[in-house]
Formats: sequence, C-alpha cells, structure tokens
Amino acid sequence: MTVEKDPEIIGFLTAHGWGEASFFPMTSDASARRYARLLQSGRSAVLMDARDVARTQTEQFCKISDLLRSHGLSAPEIYARDFSSGFLLLEDFGDRVFSRLMDGDPKREDALYRNAIDMLVHLRTLVPPRSLTVASSDVLGPMIEPFFENYLVKDGKNKDRTAKLHCHLLEALRMIDGQTRVVSLRDFHAENIMYLDNRIGPASVGLLDFQDAFISHAAYDLVSLLQDARRDVSPEIEGAMIDYYLSKVEEDGESFLSCYRILGVQRNLRILGIFARLALHQNKPSYASLIPRVRAYIERTATAREFDAWRDELFSLLSSPAQDLERDHHV
Repeated sequence: MTVEKDPEIIGFLTAHGWGEASFFPMTSDASARRYARLLQSGRSAVLMDARDVARTQTEQFCKISDLLRSHGLSAPEIYARDFSSGFLLLEDFGDRVFSRLMDGDPKREDALYRNAIDMLVHLRTLVPPRSLTVASSDVLGPMIEPFFENYLVKDGKNKDRTAKLHCHLLEALRMIDGQTRVVSLRDFHAENIMYLDNRIGPASVGLLDFQDAFISHAAYDLVSLLQDARRDVSPEIEGAMIDYYLSKVEEDGESFLSCYRILGVQRNLRILGIFARLALHQNKPSYASLIPRVRAYIERTATAREFDAWRDELFSLLSSPAQDLERDHHV
C-alpha cells in the first residue's frame, strides 16, 4: 500500500484533512486488512485499508468500537469512515503492545496480564446487544471445521474418525449452554492489546481486533489471552491468572474451569486449521511455526478428566498434521 501511487487513498485522506501526512506501513493481521500510521503536523492517526474485506465486517468494527467506547473501554475512536471505499481513519494507540512489553521486561508479565483481566471483568458488565451472534454449542462445534479441512493429512480425514471427534466435542460443549454469557472479543491476546499509560483501570487496555465479537461463555476470552498462539504462557502464569479472574467474579470455580478447558480445546483446534490454511494456501509460512505451540496447549489441557472418553481419539488426530506442513515447515 503506497500512498503516492494510490489515488483512492489520497482522495480519502485529502477529504478528511490528512492529505499531507507522512505514511508508515504497519504490520497487518491475519486478515486482508492493511494498516498504516499517518503523521501530520504533530498529530498521528491510523489508516485501515479494508478494501479487500466485506463491507459488513468494517461496519461491524465501527459498531463494536462505538459500543465498547460507550462502556468506558478503549477501542479506537473513529475519526472518519467511508464504507463504500473501504477506509477508516482511526485513533493511534501507539506502539506499547502487551506482548512487546512482556518480552522486553518479563517482570511485567504478571501485572500486565492482571491489567488485561481487569478489562475482561469490566466487559462482563456490558449488556450484550441482541445484534451479536450467540456462541452456543451448535455454533462453536462447526467452527473447528478448518481443523479437518486444512490441518489433517488426507488419511486422517476418515469420516468415521472425524464424526466421532465432532460428536465428543459437541457433547462436551453442551456444558456451556444455559450458563451466563458475556460479550466476547474473540481475538483477545497479547499482540492485540495495547498499554495506554495515560488512562487508568480497564481503559488502560487499548483494544484492536474485535469486529468478530460474539456473545459467549466468559471463559472464551480468557482462553484467548492465556493460551496465546503467538507467545508461550506457562502453566504457572495460566493458573495464577485464572485464579485472579475467579477472585473478581461470581462463578462456580469447578464449572468455570471445565468450560475453560473445553473451550480451550475447541478454540485451539480451530486455530490449528486456520494456521494450516494460511501457511499452505495463502502463502504465509510463518504461521506454520506457531502450530507446535497451539498443539501443546491442547495436549496440556486435554489431560483433564473432561477428555477421558475421547482423549485417545483427539491425540491421534492431533498428531497427523498435513504432510506439507511437516516437510516444508518442520512442524
């Protein structure tokens, strides 16, 4: 994305007073969205180029951003929006990404995770809007389809074997139905949240990636944070942060932990499939290097009693990644 050669970008920026800005590309996420930081006259902003993304996704990003901001949380303020062209001009939260701060000073890991959990506790008080999808077991079960389609070798796609795993997972997921549900941001992890030192409490957590938000069991975002596909989270930190979360909310501990573990396996199976697809079919080989960590989270979680009846079936399929991943990316 080069502003000097892109008349659509130049037109959008000029129309909204940023036509003279310097342009600095930023790291993109796993989607087709692209980002750039703009600097002009001592001010900064972020351009989101969502031309290759469905308009409905961009509209949803704006709706969720407005909702979170109205609840005292730090989603980016949207300075300008042009849905027909696919551009947004956003508040710039800077560069203090949680993961970068943790890696630069590991002693901050505990405090930063607690900060993120305080935000999740505050998010629980947001009344879920009816417009969001409810992540029931019937919704969450089919979400692991990428695991079967992209991760498994052809021989592993035996219909009987995959059907058994589907049935076991759906039966386990039934446990979450009927329990308290909250707004879930879905991709709430250390590379998607910023530390805003000019704000306090839950507002000090800058939120970036939430357009896919849905209504789910509260454990879903906690799994996203503490079983992070992009960085190692030790069992000790994971356990301590779950305890911290439970100390802040009214939950039955044992029931919550069971849901946490089941949602952990569901989410990570889906991630394995998505990362395999990105690596094999979308020319993003770096995602293959993340697969062993995700698989390790599943193996760590599935030692629990909830998986006694189907652990062997799960581990059998888990150990059968696509041959191209093993050969080309040493997974």
